[in-house]
Amino acid sequence: SSDIYAVNFTNNGEAVVAGGLMTKLAVRGTKTGVASEVHLATSLQSMAPIMDKNIAAGGGDGSVFVVDTERGAVVSQWKQHRKKAPAISVVGNTIVSGSFDCSVCMTDARASNATPAMHTMKFQQYVTGLSVDGNHLTACVGDNLYLWDLRNLGTVLGGFPQAWPGLSRAVKIVSETETIVTASPDGIARFWSFDGSS
Repeated sequence: SSDIYAVNFTNNGEAVVAGGLMTKLAVRGTKTGVASEVHLATSLQSMAPIMDKNIAAGGGDGSVFVVDTERGAVVSQWKQHRKKAPAISVVGNTIVSGSFDCSVCMTDARASNATPAMHTMKFQQYVTGLSVDGNHLTACVGDNLYLWDLRNLGTVLGGFPQAWPGLSRAVKIVSETETIVTASPDGIARFWSFDGSS
């Protein structure tokens, strides 16, 4: 038995998907109750729903892929990172992935498997958490939290250096309330405001 540490519903709510260190995803229909497995080429590090019935995922080998839960198959896969990708978030058809290769890549889910990332950002530390919504992107980079406007990824809007001890994989952004929530290895959930207060 292997660890399972990623679980999510599809956007249409018709399937729940779970995965982790094993090289497969478990898919269960929420209405039908039918369970199936999707075999992967790598372990699963992270996942997020995309489109109606698909799951975008980051792999243990640095790949980014899309699983069609209805067909039970990987339908797209890109080798965007050199090391595992423990952070993934989705806005529209764009997959945002973060990796232990210290990068964030933005990939168009409709692109062919050979298409390189639309945009790449490089850092000095591991990227372990990401959250994106229609307006903003936030990332856990080492023990730091960063914030960008999606229309200008070249300029950091703000951040919190040494925001927590260790590496945090849990982050959620809500632009409407200008709030970021993080959970860290010290067992503390923190609420951050875009204006720099916590």
